[in-house]
Amino acid sequence: MIQRVIVITASAVLLAACGGSVPPVAAPTSATSPLATPKDPLLYVGDLGKSQVDVLTYPQGKLRSTLTGFGSVNGLCTDFNGDVYVSDGHDGKLVEYYHGGTKPVRTLSDPGYYTQGCASDLKTGDLAVAIQPMSSNPGGVAIFRQAKGKPHNYVGYDFFFPSFCTYDYKDNLFFDGGDIHGMFFFAELARGRKTMQRVTLPQSIEVAGGVQFDGQNVVVDDQGAGYKGSTLYEFSISGSTATETGTTPLGGSVDVIGFGLYGNRVIGPNIGSSPNVMYWRYPKGGKSLKTLTGFTEPVVVVVSELPSR
Repeated sequence: MIQRVIVITASAVLLAACGGSVPPVAAPTSATSPLATPKDPLLYVGDLGKSQVDVLTYPQGKLRSTLTGFGSVNGLCTDFNGDVYVSDGHDGKLVEYYHGGTKPVRTLSDPGYYTQGCASDLKTGDLAVAIQPMSSNPGGVAIFRQAKGKPHNYVGYDFFFPSFCTYDYKDNLFFDGGDIHGMFFFAELARGRKTMQRVTLPQSIEVAGGVQFDGQNVVVDDQGAGYKGSTLYEFSISGSTATETGTTPLGGSVDVIGFGLYGNRVIGPNIGSSPNVMYWRYPKGGKSLKTLTGFTEPVVVVVSELPSR
C-alpha cells in the first residue's frame, strides 16, 4: 500500500500513477489539441511536495513551464491527442490540459472521493481514475465515458485504497492498491463487466506502486523498502491469474511510485534524501541512464506527445 498515496492527510498520490504514454492505436475520439502547441514530447512531473506539475522537454529535462493551483497532485495520464489529465486528489478532480498548454480546458470531478492515478483508454476515449473514500465507504475505480460528464463508480471493500490503473489494448482496466487491512491487491475490471475481480500475481509485491501496459504485458511496480530500491514486474494476464514474463530492476532508485513507460525507456519519480527523476532502459533496467533534479517530492510522471497527422 502506498502511504504517500493512500494516507492523503500525510502526503497523498503517475503515475502512476495511473497512466503512461504508449503509441496510439486508434483514431482520436476527443477534442483535438491546438496545433500551435509544441510537437516534441514533453515530460510532466507531478511534485506532491510543491502541489504542482513541472513540464519539461523530453528527453533533455529542461523546465518549460509549471502548472499550479492543485491541492495535491496524485496522478497524471495522457490521452490519444496528447492532452494531459492531472488528478488533484485533495479536491477529487481531474484537470485537463492541452499538450504544452498552461491553462485548464476542462475539469471532471467525483464528489466524495480522493482521486488517485488515472488512465485513458486510447481506443474509446474513456478516462479511468482510482478513487479512495473520504469516509468509511469503499474505494475502487471511476470511469468517465469519453472523458466527459459524471463518472460511473465501481467500488468494493476488497479494493478500499486503490492507487494506480492502466488500460490494455482490449479495453480491460487493471489497478492495484491496498485493501481495508492494508494488504496489497491487484485487480481487473474487464471490458463490458460490471464487477471487479482480483487477479493473483505469482510475485509478492511489498509496496504497491504504479501500473502500466507496455503493449504486451501489464507492468506492476513494487516500490520496495528504501534500502532495496524499486522493481518492475511484467505479467501476462488471463482471467484471474497472471504469468510473470519479465523483471526490470530500477538500479539506484529508493522509492519509485508513479512510473511512466515511453518507448524503450522507464521514467521514474524517485523519492529519497535527494528526490529526482531517473531514466532506465526498458525492459532491461539496471543502471540509470539519466537523472533530473530540482524536485521536492516527485510522485508521478507521464510523457505526452501530439499524434502524427
